[in-house]
Amino acid sequence: MDYKEIYQKAVDELTPSYELVNKVKGCKEKKMIKFSKRKVVVVALAACLLIGTTVFAAGQITSYRSWSRANDEIEDYATACEKAVELDIQTKIPEQLSNGYVFESATIGGMEGLDENGNAVAKGKSFNATYTKDGCPKLRLFIVPLFEEVEHTDYKECKEINGTKVYYDEITYKFVPPNYELTEEDKQNMERPDYEISYGSDEVEIMVSTGISFIKGQKGYNMFCWDGDMTTDEWFTMAEELMQ
Repeated sequence: MDYKEIYQKAVDELTPSYELVNKVKGCKEKKMIKFSKRKVVVVALAACLLIGTTVFAAGQITSYRSWSRANDEIEDYATACEKAVELDIQTKIPEQLSNGYVFESATIGGMEGLDENGNAVAKGKSFNATYTKDGCPKLRLFIVPLFEEVEHTDYKECKEINGTKVYYDEITYKFVPPNYELTEEDKQNMERPDYEISYGSDEVEIMVSTGISFIKGQKGYNMFCWDGDMTTDEWFTMAEELMQ
């Protein structure tokens, strides 16, 4: 399994298993050109709180570990809402969004903040939901506990909604074969905060992640999709629907 396949499998599983995380870590060490905690999307589920725009405050926590079990998937919307209430999630979990996306399923996961020795110094539960729409990529929603204060940087656009700052970002991921030689354009792109290049794919492929993130009620919210065509205004509208 090459890195791109692992990457996509992690998305499909919402949050990766320990086995998958270890595979990703091994791939990261051997094949990635650069792998910043601030910009990762999929491994963000195991290492970060929010997509693309998060810088973690200095403290005991140096990394994050997150997981959920596909066998525990919740397909009943009412049950998913009850679980959200149990987790003290103070925003709405919409059954349907105004742009036509519909709730498909949810899972309850776990999250740990680890110190430099790999010891868990903070623990909590996460809520992960998937929304679908015919002919469109799946939409992922992650709600996770905040163990540290966070500061958003390098976002593409920010809008204040109901007193909460919502950040929109787009991140391009270029997967390349092991024998791929970087072009001058690649080298320049690597300096961008919204661009990642990684070795391990069978062929050159580019994927774009778009999404929003915000903090509310001591929890971090991240909603994103791969290769979607939603406008920035549409993303901000979905954020507003979450806050109703």
